Amino acid sequence: MSSSSSSSNNISPRGVDASVTGFTSSLLDTLKSSQHKFDAWVQSQKDRADTAAAAHNDLIAAQRAEIDGLEAELRAIRASLGVDGGSDTTTTNGNDDNATSIAKQREQMKERQAEIERAIADLHLRQREKQRELEEMKKDEAV
Repeated sequence: MSSSSSSSNNISPRGVDASVTGFTSSLLDTLKSSQHKFDAWVQSQKDRADTAAAAHNDLIAAQRAEIDGLEAELRAIRASLGVDGGSDTTTTNGNDDNATSIAKQREQMKERQAEIERAIADLHLRQREKQRELEEMKKDEAV
């Protein structure tokens, strides 16, 4: 009975159903196609990532150059002010000391400016008083 049942199930000589091999062949083709599409997508993503990394590295280099230029400008300003700018390897504490020194100088300059402004205001007041006195003297002489 087993030989009659095997002919009724459409089994190929190897013992595999023909409808199954057609299905698996189609499935394998679909899997291969999907694998190729996935590999192409992965490669495109790698290329995009490489491009983004290169652009990022270029940006970092440009910003580093800008920072170096600004540091050189700061050193030149410090030198023109007579403030010890130190070397490129100044510590954070050294920068704090310089900032404190600059802040102290700024406060001293503000105080000096206020003194000068007061002195100027006093001189203007005296000038007005002298002008009034002069005008009064002219009035007295005219009378």
